Amino acid sequence: MSEFQRRLPSASSGQQFKFSPMRWVQFAVAISFVWQSPMSATAILKLNQQDQTLEITVPTATQSEASFTVEFTPTLGPSPTWTNVDILERVPVANDQIQFRLSLPQFNSGYFRLISQNTTDPSYTLRINEVMSNNQQSLADEDGDFPDWIELYNPTDRPTLLDDLSLSDDAADLGKWKLPTGVIQPKGYLLVFASGKNRSLEGSPFHTNFKISADGETILLTKGPKEIIDRVTLGRLENDESLGRANSKEIPWQVFGSDLTSPNQVNPEEGSHPYIVAPQFAQQPGRQVSGLSFQILPSDPDHTIHYTTDGTPPNETSRIYQAPFPIDKTTIVRAITFDQQGNRSTISTGTYFFDTDHTLPVISLVTAAENFVIRDGFLYGFGENMYSNGDFTANFPYSSSNAWKDREIPASFELFDKDGSTRFQQDVGIKIFGGWGSRGYPQKSLAIFARSQYGRGKIRHPLFPNHKVKEFESIILRNSGNDNQSTHH
Repeated sequence: MSEFQRRLPSASSGQQFKFSPMRWVQFAVAISFVWQSPMSATAILKLNQQDQTLEITVPTATQSEASFTVEFTPTLGPSPTWTNVDILERVPVANDQIQFRLSLPQFNSGYFRLISQNTTDPSYTLRINEVMSNNQQSLADEDGDFPDWIELYNPTDRPTLLDDLSLSDDAADLGKWKLPTGVIQPKGYLLVFASGKNRSLEGSPFHTNFKISADGETILLTKGPKEIIDRVTLGRLENDESLGRANSKEIPWQVFGSDLTSPNQVNPEEGSHPYIVAPQFAQQPGRQVSGLSFQILPSDPDHTIHYTTDGTPPNETSRIYQAPFPIDKTTIVRAITFDQQGNRSTISTGTYFFDTDHTLPVISLVTAAENFVIRDGFLYGFGENMYSNGDFTANFPYSSSNAWKDREIPASFELFDKDGSTRFQQDVGIKIFGGWGSRGYPQKSLAIFARSQYGRGKIRHPLFPNHKVKEFESIILRNSGNDNQSTHH
């Protein structure tokens, strides 16, 4: 066993730290905790405090070679009383580094120590190797369905027991689906369907009790009630794309196209393109009760975020996000991430409502302004064919107007519950739908299409809560048809 206790640098400590003096002063003032005198060779590479959470990054040759305990005492004295500090998360951050996140004790000051102990438990090396969150026809389960899936990989030369391991999509419920008792052989794989069917019978495919959101979410591999062994945050993937580790190595994560996915096999050397995480908004879209200092969360400090607030899809010429900005009226924020090589993420879109109150669910359709032009009081206007020598000569239903042309525009579709909170978002295509009762009136019926070219080929959301159908290729937003003139306000 090796024990490590560290103190803030001083002239007498004789220790070298990879921090500037100013950063250490800020750290000391912020939380007033210190590390007591060092004893062995475990080094702390980084310390960071976020509110009441402390992040500790340490080196480790492989995660299987050491287990760690963090302890705390309010005073040292001749016989200090050390108590365990709950480790909220254990997160691999590189091939040879691991980060612990723990909650700070309710004391004004005190001391921590980090204890490392050798272990032969290889389960700490088990990795999430590949994930598919939008399975359309890539891999069928035993029922002929196409659920999403998660692939685990054992990179070591030793068998890995699955005892006390779980998969979850909820950081508040790390043991959400417990892996069945079993073994993954050296260099072996285990594929688990994320179908919600909750099956773990020996000799049959395994199914979690949760599904993966096609919008993207975090998948966690955990040990016991508190330790996170591995995690991956998914963004939106196109049909039958997967996110995986190139050649089953630690990094980098790559997006594999439908012709490159490799369930239960070694991943390709390179994917279709690097995985760039889409920007995340610190504030949840929907109805707001007060003004916001709007914050966009970067996934990588070397990436650049561009954004717009007029509905236009952002690109590399859009405004660069550098600091939070105020929002106090209904606003649409769209953002995209670029890496240093010009690779881009998908676009994140959020609608923020102010001074609104509704008793029905709300749909927000977002597209560039030129795609929804209103002329002559009508969507897209009447067009030149409706006039003769400058005089308007057409009659209802104006069958030569622009509304009768077949056009489809790209847009973001958001659905909010009647309280303005719960949200579903997907990029779609929109067309004017219907005949006289739609195209002839100022208010149009609209057809919403889920297509692979926009990201996903189905709308997977319970649009009709009491109906058994939960997936849709298209939906219609009707204007009441021929009753429009008596129902439209």
